[in-house]
Amino acid sequence: MYFYGCTILSLLSFGEALRTLSRRDAAASAVCNALIAQYPRQVTHGFPELNATLSFDYGQARNDYWSQANSDLKPACVFFPTNAGEVAFAVKALGKHEEAHWAVKGAGHNANTGYAATDGGVLISLRQGMETARLDTDTMLAHVRPGCRWMDVMKVLDPYHRAVVSGRLGVVGVPGLTLGGGLSFMSTEHVSTLPR
Repeated sequence: MYFYGCTILSLLSFGEALRTLSRRDAAASAVCNALIAQYPRQVTHGFPELNATLSFDYGQARNDYWSQANSDLKPACVFFPTNAGEVAFAVKALGKHEEAHWAVKGAGHNANTGYAATDGGVLISLRQGMETARLDTDTMLAHVRPGCRWMDVMKVLDPYHRAVVSGRLGVVGVPGLTLGGGLSFMSTEHVSTLPR
């Protein structure tokens, strides 16, 4: 009798899991469709027959990770925003479909599976379209977009003999390191200059 009860409970749990996945997939599809309607040239999925160029970008966004485990995840679609307004549109679309899984990817260096990758959800990839940096030579302030890797930033700053407190490896992305606390091998050199 116990075995029978466990089987029924397992089937019910499995059925609920399927319904949850179905709602999640439908929510992700709705967000992907909203993004495609607004930005048709900046959204892709893994169907090369629809757009070979964007499908190449999908493959690049999906596979360019430091951790192979993140490359194994397959997003429903990938959105390549070029400015903050487009990111805001994606966030609003995701807010209307809260069950959709999503992730934001800078350079893809985070080793934690699912932090910068998603399986069946919406991936917002900042690397293609938001990867520029520039130095304002009047103020000597660096303006860095979130798709940059630290090597992109250093290429801009090096001719001016400037540097930033950044990741030790140039392939590390600006957003991940910054959101992760911004710890750097140069941090201890500048602790005394921080306001108390």
